[in-house]
Amino acid sequence: MSSKTPTSKVVAGGVAGAAVTVIVWVASLVGVEVPVEVATSAVVLVSFAVAYLVPDPSTGRHSANE
Repeated sequence: MSSKTPTSKVVAGGVAGAAVTVIVWVASLVGVEVPVEVATSAVVLVSFAVAYLVPDPSTGRHSANE
């Protein structure tokens, strides 16, 4: 793949990480204190899980099915 356009796996992982960051921020606005270590771990774990589960555009299969 020679395109510099990010694949759906990359986009999904990035969006998931950003979503977790926003969720942690909103939680802090309503008084829920999330330790920095927990917040950053959640971003990494959710980003990885989503990117792992999104089908690879070149094969059309999920990584989990290989």
